[in-house]
Amino acid sequence: MSPADRFDAAAAAAGLHRIAVEGAGFRHAAFVSDAPASGFVRIYLDGDGSPYLGEAIATDPTPRQSLALALLAEDKGPALYLGRPCYHGETAPTGCTPDLWTRSRYSEAVVRSMVAAAQRFIAGQGIDRVTLVGHSGGGTLAMLIAPRIPQTNAVVTIGANLDVAAWASYAHEDLTGSLNPRTAMPLPARIRQYHYAGGNDHVVPPAVAASAVNGAFETLIVVDGFDHICCWTAIWPAILARLDSDANNADYPPYP
Repeated sequence: MSPADRFDAAAAAAGLHRIAVEGAGFRHAAFVSDAPASGFVRIYLDGDGSPYLGEAIATDPTPRQSLALALLAEDKGPALYLGRPCYHGETAPTGCTPDLWTRSRYSEAVVRSMVAAAQRFIAGQGIDRVTLVGHSGGGTLAMLIAPRIPQTNAVVTIGANLDVAAWASYAHEDLTGSLNPRTAMPLPARIRQYHYAGGNDHVVPPAVAASAVNGAFETLIVVDGFDHICCWTAIWPAILARLDSDANNADYPPYP
């Protein structure tokens, strides 16, 4: 069974069904919940998956372990998991080259196609409010996508590579074909930002994320004892409650 097939099975077990959404030059796999339509949706963006297997470039970069999928499974509201170009078995057309999941994984082509796919879904559902949720590299993409979708009202990142150059240096990765949220214009004030990092995260250390959060963005909440994957699902319902409370202009506690 391929990584894409295993992901499909995990999504189905979480009560999601797969749809295909056209982007800009690419078709995207997406997985949607059956929550009632409400004019609002949270769009979940996953990490980079498996660009490499050892030193070899992977033929299928679909995530083998998906925190974004696990978080979405805890979300009782309208939600969509939006896959990247060339992930989840969507390898046609021939524009799918390994560059799109290696050095150019956050490139203009990737961002533009994901924006187009998100907007197509948003228009089809009559949605007027969108929250983007991104884990790891999905958080990178969330920050790059957010200002291009007028309906975006909030961005949530967990263990995100908010400074692509700093993370590439730390991880010894070549990301020279990618955009960097750190050097982009700050998000509009209408978009609320919530950035989280695990105190034990050695994949994207809090210091790497904090280098981008300071100044241009908002604050970074570091949760002691958590790492890149563990144990975000345990507090995700509380984080969602905070988001919903804030959206309703009500008071909410400073943590989580």
